[in-house]
Amino acid sequence: MKERPLRLALIFAAISFLASLIMIPYQLQIIPLPEAAPVHPAILFASSAIQTALITLLLSYLGIRLSSSVGLQLKLWKGWAYHQKHEGFAKRTVILAILGGIIVSLAISSLDRLFFIPSIPQLAQLPAQAPVPSRWLGLTTIFYGGIVEELLLRLGLMTLFVWLFYRLFGKKTSSWMFIVAILLTSVLFGLGHLPATIQAFGELTSLLVIRAILLNSLAGILFGWLYWKKGLEYAMIAHMTGDLMLHAILS
Repeated sequence: MKERPLRLALIFAAISFLASLIMIPYQLQIIPLPEAAPVHPAILFASSAIQTALITLLLSYLGIRLSSSVGLQLKLWKGWAYHQKHEGFAKRTVILAILGGIIVSLAISSLDRLFFIPSIPQLAQLPAQAPVPSRWLGLTTIFYGGIVEELLLRLGLMTLFVWLFYRLFGKKTSSWMFIVAILLTSVLFGLGHLPATIQAFGELTSLLVIRAILLNSLAGILFGWLYWKKGLEYAMIAHMTGDLMLHAILS
């Protein structure tokens, strides 16, 4: 079957919509909402799911169109969407992605416990002020994090950054382009968590901003490297593993 970027982008948008819906019970527990909200919170989150699907459609379409020209891969997704022959998952790379997700989640948890929680009073007080979602609800986050965030950040933004460097510097890729794109995307990944930080703590301090950027950037660097060297599917596996660890096992 001929490759049609819009076909795969629509598949990604549908998956993103479903992943967003699956996570609604988790969001209802962790995000405080006013009691006198004009509409039911579930409707707000469903509207957000539609918005996420539309943004995913746009960015993933862009990423699919640009990825081949700069050597970034999503062979398995294309094989499934276009009914093309593909080699399937490489077992060693799957193991690498899973181990990477475990290690980066342990690093994030350790930094939080050893440095940020003792240094930020709001973090120490949070468990007493807010309900802690069950581990089962934590499982609902792995699809949004592992699939939707990778489509938006790695396939969409990281691919775009590399392509822009490629176009600006002689239409020839170089390692520095991927490294800078990974770092930029990782910082944006951290900045993207600031709205949730404000909702959780009611304010932003310098340490809370540093925490959001640093901890999420650690994960983003791993996911970006996997996308660059192995393919988008392995970045998704590592991300899902990390979210499983942080939201269900280590929570």
